[in-house]
Amino acid sequence: MKHLFRLNTLIAAGLLAVCGSQAAPSFYTSGSNIKDANDNTFVIRGMN
Repeated sequence: MKHLFRLNTLIAAGLLAVCGSQAAPSFYTSGSNIKDANDNTFVIRGMN
């Protein structure tokens, strides 16, 4: 359970990095894989 919580905090930090990088639009094109990975993890979390 503690490991799952640590994973969730990493996902939250990644989302903050994506949302907070609006000043650098080039990050969105290079980080689309990161956003897709976050979406997949949220789908997995919803199924648990």
